[in-house]
Order: sequence, then structure tokens, then C-alpha cells
Amino acid sequence: MTRCKAWWGRLDVVLRQVYRAGEGAFVDYAGPTFPIVDRSTGEVRDAVVSVGVPGASNYTFVDVTRSRSLPDWAMSHVRMFESWGGVPELVIPDNETAGVRKASRHEPDLNPTYQELATHYGTTELPARPRSPQDKAKVEAAVQQVERWIMAPLRNQTFFSLGELRRAIRPLLAALNERPFQKTEGSRRSWFEEIFHKHRRVAVHLRSHRKGGYATDAAHMPAAPRPPRLDPVAADRLGPEGRTRHGRLRRTTPREPAPPGAGLPQLPRPQGAAAGLWRQAPRRPPRPTSANCPSRTVSPCFLEREKTEREQRRYARLKGHPRLHLNTTIEDLNFKAPRGLDRSLVLRLASGQWIRDGQTLLVGGATGSGKSYLACALGHQACRIGISTRYYRVSRLLDELTLARADGSYPKLIQRLARTWLLVLDDWGLASLSGQGRHDLLEVLDDRYARRGTLLASQIPGEHWHECFRTVIT
Repeated sequence: MTRCKAWWGRLDVVLRQVYRAGEGAFVDYAGPTFPIVDRSTGEVRDAVVSVGVPGASNYTFVDVTRSRSLPDWAMSHVRMFESWGGVPELVIPDNETAGVRKASRHEPDLNPTYQELATHYGTTELPARPRSPQDKAKVEAAVQQVERWIMAPLRNQTFFSLGELRRAIRPLLAALNERPFQKTEGSRRSWFEEIFHKHRRVAVHLRSHRKGGYATDAAHMPAAPRPPRLDPVAADRLGPEGRTRHGRLRRTTPREPAPPGAGLPQLPRPQGAAAGLWRQAPRRPPRPTSANCPSRTVSPCFLEREKTEREQRRYARLKGHPRLHLNTTIEDLNFKAPRGLDRSLVLRLASGQWIRDGQTLLVGGATGSGKSYLACALGHQACRIGISTRYYRVSRLLDELTLARADGSYPKLIQRLARTWLLVLDDWGLASLSGQGRHDLLEVLDDRYARRGTLLASQIPGEHWHECFRTVIT
């Protein structure tokens, strides 16, 4: 008996989950990615794979995007809903930073745009609990199937665009959804296309592939259409207004649901001194409806606006940090001047991949050749594409390091410099270096080696650079 109790103590408490059709869908990202090659530059970027699956049928949806950012995350949801032809009551995502600002086991804080997306489609976002993969076991299993039956067969192919990759995924995804279940009858597609009523199947339709069309089976229709029941006696009990509304209902048929708050009484407008304030208060813009914005364009409308505003705020924030010496851009560069600038090389540098790879860029030339001009242009370009940048003249950097040692903020400054993705050091080799200055500068560069991008601009030939650090080396 003691051994039996010990065995019972090692068992996990398991509760079998029952999923109703249309009740919930689970979404998550797959771990592996697809490389996308740029035809013109040869640059390789990874495309992430998002997977969605309904709880009842396991009918899998797969989408590929360039990143895990909020616009890509939200548009994957939009394409998922359009692929299924409907919206579930609940969407259970993982705690992606694009959709969930703060994860919580009880009250997760959703991103406002993600919340607006759910409101627009009439669904509810219910993120899984942190570190609880059992809450989204359906999509965890679906991700495993996608990696095995879709990503593995395509791993040796080269793709040059997201469209090309999506076209290659489409037939493999269809084959996955058509594959019969091992322990039960049917497939993901057959279970998805069944029609249920109160958890019981009432009809099965063949899928119509006619765009914008629908399929109707006469056997499933009533013998005669039944008009809405209008009870004049009940209307008379409501008085004159009830009879008036009853007459309107008989003459017209509502084509759209009433806007939110249409049935609430209007508050009286303020009088006296408050009336002027009421007139000057900003009015909330009307919500998009089918009259002024088609339903399929509402979501891309506010998503594009949100994406643009966030990119502008991020660029303004990053642009204020570098304190670049010159306000120049890549477009301002003159490639016709005899300075040895290679247009294709500069354009490749503008992509910022060398910064992400932790490489060091050396810009050299005589005085007045435009070294600082090019360095500042690449710094502004890095801010444009969302890369944190800091600009220093070497003499100013040494001064800040010296002051940081004096006031005790030296470790924080070193960490801040190490975290910055692009560090631009101008006038390299011109400042006289003390023993401590050489040590500090080498520590800054050593923390960044092969981890972050560094741009050095100098008029000193490279073969003379070792003289700046001769004392440290010996």
C-alpha cells in the first residue's frame, strides 16, 4: 500500500480539455525561420513563421512575415481570419511583446492596437499564462507539425520574397490539413468544414471555391421563408411611441446594427459658462463603418497609421541620442565628386546589416575629404532603421569617461556604450591619450568587438594607429 501511494504521488493531475467549434483559436510563432535573399544586394534576412489553429478542428493556418513587430503580428491575425472565413470567440496567443505589453497570470496588459483589432473583429484576446505552455497545447502541437511537414521539406530551397515563400507553403499546408487523423476519422479540413448546432453535426457542405459566392442546399431550407413576427398588440401597450416604432419596423428592414450607444439618452448640453468649454472640447472621430470604410480595409487603415506613428516616434527618439556633429543623410552624399565613394558599397552599408553582425567600419582620408560627413550620414541612416546610435569625438569620450570615474558612474557609462548598437568615434588618433585614457578606450572597444557595430573616422593612416596604444601594449 505504501508503494502504491508513492506511485500515486508521482502522477500529474490531468484535465482533458473539450473545445467547442468556434469557441477558441490559438496562435504562436515557430522557433525556426526561413532565410529570404535580396536579389540586388544578396542580403539575407530571416522571415518568421506564425501558426494559428482552432481548438475543435486543428485546421492549421501558416503565415510568414519579416519580423515579430506589432504590424506583422496583427496582419497575420487578419489573414488568419480571412482564411478561415470567420472569427472565433477567443484568441489565445502567447505573451508576444507585440501584443502583450505586460504578461500576468490574472490581468495581462494588452497592446492598445492589438486590443482595437480584437474589438473590430468582435473577439476577445486571452493570452496564455506566463511559462504555461499547457494553456496553448493545441498550437504547440501545430507548430511541431508545421516544422515537420512544411518547414523541413523547404529547408534547402532559396527564396527571394515573402510572396514566393507563401506560394511554396500553400500546397504543403493544404496537404497537411488534408492528411487523415491517425486515431480518429476525418482530417483537419473535414472537421473544419462541418456545421455544428449545440455540439451536434446537422449538415456537411462541399466547400465552394467561387470567390465571393456561397453554397446553398435546398434540403436544408425551410418550406417557406418566415418573416419577422410583428405583434401590434404588444406595440399598443407601449403607447404612441410603440405604435410609431412598430410602423417603422413594418416598412423597413435594418441593414446594419445600430452603433454603440445609439439607444442611450442624450445628455443635456451644458449651459452658461460651461457651454463655451463644451463647444471648444475636441470631438472624438466617428468609428469606421461599412459606409465610410470597407470592413476589410479598417484593420489595415489603423495598423498602418499606428506603424507610421511608432516609426516616427522611434526615429525622433533615436535621433536625439547620437548628438551627431552634422545633420546629413545618405541622400545628401555626392557620388560624382572624386572622393572614391562606391555607391553600391554605401547602399549596402545603409542596410545596417554590418552593425547587426558586430563589424567595425573604418573611414579614412585627408582633412576635408568628408569623413565626418559620411560617418554622420550612416549614423542618421541607422536611426532611420531603428538602430540605437551614439556619436563621440574621441576627445569628448575620454572626458566623459574621466568624469564618470570621478562621480562613480563609470560602470553605467561602460554598460550604456556596450549596449548601443552603433558607436561612431570621430577624429580617431588626434587626441593625446594618457595611460588611463588608453585603458578606458581599449575597454570600450573590447566590449563591442564582434557584438556591436563601431565606426571609426580618422585622418591618421592605419599603419600609425598602434602608436596611440604603445604604452599599453608594452
